[in-house]
Amino acid sequence: MNEYTIIFIGKSGSGKGTQIKVLSDFLQSQGNSDIYYLQSGQGLRELSSQESYSGTLLNDALMHGKLVPTAVAIWSWVDGIVKRFVGQKFFFVDGAPRKLNEAMILDELFDFYERKNRFVLTIDVSDEWAKDKLKNRGRKDDMSDESILSRLEWFNTNSPEILSFFKNSRKYNVISINGEQTIEKVQEEIRKILGL
Repeated sequence: MNEYTIIFIGKSGSGKGTQIKVLSDFLQSQGNSDIYYLQSGQGLRELSSQESYSGTLLNDALMHGKLVPTAVAIWSWVDGIVKRFVGQKFFFVDGAPRKLNEAMILDELFDFYERKNRFVLTIDVSDEWAKDKLKNRGRKDDMSDESILSRLEWFNTNSPEILSFFKNSRKYNVISINGEQTIEKVQEEIRKILGL
């Protein structure tokens, strides 16, 4: 089976993490457990829960929906890749890149690891859809309207140039999916696109 490198891009609350979990469960049921899952938001949340100077500042940024400094965001996922990526067949990316320079660094890493078959799957939902999902999932950094509105604003501001970067590269297959469907329907489209 070919290797797959898949970047899931979408607003907070669009269902990226859910779709990756469903896809991972499906692959494992088919005997394909060779998966590396880069979840940058999780690394940032873990750091923000630590009683350290950086953790306190990061927690404040996350609680107010501020965009984390690029260096910290990149550290959160590069550290994990360097330490734990061992050439897995499936490489899923969730929560990165958030800015154009992050996209360029991620692209350099994929080149370094000689990753083939690269996809960018954008899960498209409206701001209203995303707000509703964020309010209902109950995570502490989703609780305030200020945080939610700020995160949606920076996504809407930064995602066009990120997607443009990937679309202008011959190394990526960029595909949009309507995320305002059932989990099962979105998953069906993802598997069809990937040929799984």
